[in-house]
Amino acid sequence: MANKIAILAGEASSPLLFRHVSPGPRDSTLQFRLIHFWEARKNVKGGPGILLGIEMLMIDAEVCLHVSLCMTLLTS
Repeated sequence: MANKIAILAGEASSPLLFRHVSPGPRDSTLQFRLIHFWEARKNVKGGPGILLGIEMLMIDAEVCLHVSLCMTLLTS
């Protein structure tokens, strides 16, 4: 089955910016550019690795947003 791209005709809605985002479900699309994506993993022999952290640098028309998610690695 071939990939299909839907093209919507008509008036496009205005972009949703970071300042308009609020917690909870929303029926809108956030438009941004991902400037930097960094993913740290601990290599595990014979396995996919353990995710240690994710860092993203995003920018929209008004502001630059830095998001860093760090996970704690628990070892026994």
